[in-house]
Amino acid sequence: MGQEWRRKRQRRLRGHKLGYGWPRLNVARLLTASLLLSVGLLVIGGTGHANAASTRAEYIAQVDPICRSWAGTLGRATTAYNHSLQRLNRVAKSGTFRAFVRQDKHTADALNHLGSMHTSATNQIEAVQPVPEDAGVILAWITDRRRAENYIWSAAGALRRGRFARFSQQIARANEAVATSLHDIAEFGFQVCHMRG
Repeated sequence: MGQEWRRKRQRRLRGHKLGYGWPRLNVARLLTASLLLSVGLLVIGGTGHANAASTRAEYIAQVDPICRSWAGTLGRATTAYNHSLQRLNRVAKSGTFRAFVRQDKHTADALNHLGSMHTSATNQIEAVQPVPEDAGVILAWITDRRRAENYIWSAAGALRRGRFARFSQQIARANEAVATSLHDIAEFGFQVCHMRG
């Protein structure tokens, strides 16, 4: 009788392990998309100046140090998010449901932290007023950065709710917005802000 009860209990517990009815993550695709996002986010940055630049060179001289100062912080936040995502995959393959939920929350928190760092950097860049001739290019750049941030927040919310297809879709859109924002300023003359890493 004791062995039969033990077998039933093991069967019941087996159902709580991921891989037995729980959705598996396509980790290769998620890690690739997350890596692209993180590399794109490494170029964002720092302390803004409230005064307007009189020339393009002056604007670049004010904004490039902002990007440079945020590179380390964003790099650390990106690394934390990527490690958390890798742990989530490991738990999804061989962990319990409780461990998966806990790691899912931790990964969403890491993504939220990355998004808040990105937003802070964008706010500081936006505080520097460009030359009127360059305002259109800079506005497009800032707008694309804001789009990327919105997708990051949406991806974190989808991950927290267990909507993995939506999470993957929003990460891909965030990567696309980051790539577009970098393309907007590719020929602008930045030394740091236009690079992917």
